[in-house]
Amino acid sequence: MRVSLKELMDKLGVGHIMGGYETHPWSCYDDERELTCSAEVRMGPDQTDVEAEIQLMYDVPPEGKSPMEQVCLIRLKPVAADQWNATDFNLQGKVFEDKEDTYNWEEKACNFFYAVVQSLGIDEIPDIERLIRREIHSRERKGNQSGEGGGKSPIVRGGQVMGNKGGGGGF
Repeated sequence: MRVSLKELMDKLGVGHIMGGYETHPWSCYDDERELTCSAEVRMGPDQTDVEAEIQLMYDVPPEGKSPMEQVCLIRLKPVAADQWNATDFNLQGKVFEDKEDTYNWEEKACNFFYAVVQSLGIDEIPDIERLIRREIHSRERKGNQSGEGGGKSPIVRGGQVMGNKGGGGGF
């Protein structure tokens, strides 16, 4: 990914370069589901690290769930002269294990965060599972698995390339 700090802040939905210890929060509450979704971007004290986090908080947690669920935590740091990149990504409370297999996971993590922030910005609880599928796992092709697009390559015969519709050749 490697982007400037300003580009990073734009990718996360902040829109300006944050100062040390600064936070930028979003939040939405759903009365019917008794659920709060919050997101926050935090700048470290010396402006050398950024964290972006999404949480779900239940007034009455569903059976088997805790009252607070960490949806995502992204840690970002400078990797070269004013070039920032994601270094860690926790998704649904676990370290994201597909870093090796997921092309451009750093960009996708930021896209996921931004998609959640967009929903919160219009006072709507986002569909987390749908956004994970769309932003993290879509457009992936690993081995025999398919993502969006792909499919078989068309069969092209030599005669077709040369403009011979009969496929016979003939000079």
